[in-house]
Parts: sequence; structure tokens; C-alpha cells
Amino acid sequence: MTQEQKIRTTHDYLVKSLELDNVQNFINDSNEQYDVVVVEWLHTETMAGFASLFNCPLIWVSTMEAHTLVLSLIDEHLNPNYNVLFYSTNFSRTFWNRAKQLWSLTKILFYTWYRQNQENEDFKNIFGSAILKRGRELPYFRDVKYNASLMFGNSDVVTGDAISLPQNYIHIGGYHIKEPIEPSPSFDLKGLMDESSNGVIYFSLGSSLNITRIPRYLKKGILKSLGEVDQTVILKMDHIPEDQPKNVHTVPWAPQQYILAHPNCQLFITHGGQLSIIETLYFGIPIIGIPLFADQYNNVNRAVAKGFGKQIDFNSNTPEVLKNTIKEMMTNSSYRATAKHLSSLFIRSPTPGQRLVKSVELVARTGGAQHLRSVALNVPLYQKLYLDLILVFIIGVLGFLFVITYLYHFVTNIRRPKTLKKKD
Repeated sequence: MTQEQKIRTTHDYLVKSLELDNVQNFINDSNEQYDVVVVEWLHTETMAGFASLFNCPLIWVSTMEAHTLVLSLIDEHLNPNYNVLFYSTNFSRTFWNRAKQLWSLTKILFYTWYRQNQENEDFKNIFGSAILKRGRELPYFRDVKYNASLMFGNSDVVTGDAISLPQNYIHIGGYHIKEPIEPSPSFDLKGLMDESSNGVIYFSLGSSLNITRIPRYLKKGILKSLGEVDQTVILKMDHIPEDQPKNVHTVPWAPQQYILAHPNCQLFITHGGQLSIIETLYFGIPIIGIPLFADQYNNVNRAVAKGFGKQIDFNSNTPEVLKNTIKEMMTNSSYRATAKHLSSLFIRSPTPGQRLVKSVELVARTGGAQHLRSVALNVPLYQKLYLDLILVFIIGVLGFLFVITYLYHFVTNIRRPKTLKKKD
């Protein structure tokens, strides 16, 4: 599925959700009033219509690292030369990859422009009658989605890249981490981890992939590889397999933050989801990343580039590669040292949660925090690219060349001697 197809599929799914009877009943209830609307961006901006419906400030939420498609809603697009798209599987900045990034962004921008009228129609169909019933004129959807006060990003400069960000982009990566960490395990997790003198390896692919559903030979191979390491392995898995090694302990659910915060945790084998990356760096644990889709490739590629992780592909060679990679990372202290260093860079005061709350209060108190909005949103593209000045310059140069050419021919004709006709 191409990125354009993903955008269309997500948009269509959301539109159908908003057309459900219970949602429409909520939208058309004039008694519903709110001070601020906070909505998530996920390949579509349709949810911004709630801000227009309730006539209140809009705050976007991005669940990923800051990328060009979300930042363009509150500022302008990032330069694709050094900012990869969130779904890219390649983090390199080679000539061909930069060309691919530019081409991908161009296609998305064209597709977004092409669907403007359809988005406006969807906005009118979903919110139009409710907005008119509240006694207000229906705005054009483009004006709605670019009218955000703030954007919260589930990101941090430690986990992402140091890119130029507008004043109204707020990092809140780690807002879900509460200290001190309190465990709530269904088994004696503390005792197991305390007694693991060789350290603990935590293996979880999140909710994206249940290990029980992978091919039998792969599951068997992964368990065999994990059984050959010296460390205790906590494996998130729905059931206990028959051939489970002695050093492997499977759990259907695990308190991830507690495990990563434990001093005996040495390594995290993960799919590379954003929350997992934030948590592992927050507690200073290196990773082996097995990305599966979406931004996971980008997240793991960043971990490799920053020096606290290694990436392996999910294929028939995974068990053997996994075993060798574990051995490398357990014997090379640089991965753990880098993770601990990056952990020390997190800004823990004020906490991400405190920044989130204060920002929402600011938007509500000021009626939209207009003073934080980027001036770039009000500058048309032709001015950003200086196309008007370039056009004037070209016209000026052409005019100058025309005048010079005219004067040259004029002077030449004056100085040219006239030929007298010979009389018969």
C-alpha cells in the first residue's frame, strides 16, 4: 500500500466513524460546549472540525517525532534534504535517498492539494448543519485545519533530531512516565530481577505483533537463541511454550517501565514503537530493534545512528542474527554507556506532563495563544520562494537586454553609410 493509499484509507475510515449515529448525535447537541479541542493527527485533519463546531482553540497532537506533515499545519514544511519522512525505512542522507525523500514528499503534497475539495465536502457533510444550527457561518476547511494554537508532540530532542521548531510546538515525550515507578506484576517480578546476577533482557514487540502468531519454526528458533544467552530473559507472550528454556520467563503482560527502570535490566528487544523508544532512553537501556511498520523503522534507525541500538530484520535468519547481536551488545559497553548518557539529557523538570497541562491552560486563558503562532502560515508559497522577486528580476534583465539590443541596432543604422544609386 502506497503512502497516498494509506492517507486515503485512514481519512475514509475516520469520516465513516464521524458519520455514526452516536457521533452525529454528539455533534448536533447544541448543549455541548468546550474551551479547547485537542485532537490527534493521523494521516488526516478532519478532526479539526470539532474546533470550528465548538468555536474554541484547536490543539494538535502528534504521536510521533516531529515530521514535515504535522509541522506544516502550524509552521512550514521541513527541508527533505535532512529530514526524513516518518514512514521511511532508510535513515541515510545519500544522494538517491534524498532524491527519494523529495519525490515522496512531492507526491504527498500533490495528493493533499488534489483532495482539498473532497476534504471540504467531508467537513461540510459532517459538521456543516451543526455549525449552522449554532448560528455561525461555515468556514472553508483549509482555514480550520491551519488555525491551531499549539501542537503537542510525543517526542523529545533526545529521541529525535535537533530540527527547527516553531514556538507553538511542545515536546511532551515521556508524559506517561510517572516516578517513582510502581510495579504491578502478576508474578514475582521483583524477586526474579533482583536475583538475576547476569542481568535481564526484556523482549516485547508491543501490541503490534504477538509472538505466538509468528511461524512455528521462527518462534522455536527465537526461543532456542534466547535460551543460549547467559542473561535472564523476560518474554512478553500470551502462553508458556512447551520448549521454553530455563532462563526464559514468559508473561502475557509486563510492567514495562518497571522492568526498564530496574538496575539489572541490560537490554530491550523491541519493535521500536515511539513509547518504547522514549521509555528505553528515559531509563538508559540499549535496544535491539525489530521494526515492523510505520515510524518504527525511523525510530530504530535513529537508535542505530545515535549509538544505543542495533537493527535486525524479521525474517528466517532472525534467530541466528538475534543471538549474535545479543552477544555483541552485551560485550560492547559503548551501547549502554551511550544510552545512559542520552538518559541524562532528558529535561525532567518541568516534567512533560506539567508542560502539557500548562500549555493547555495557556491556550484556554489567552483564547488561542495567538502570540505563539508562526508567521510562516501567513506567507504564501510564492513569497517564501521569492518567485515574485525572481520574476521581477527576470523581467528587468529581459527589458535591459531589449533596450540594449534596440539601441545597438538604432546606433548601427545611423552610422551605416547610405548607398547611392548609380544613374543610368
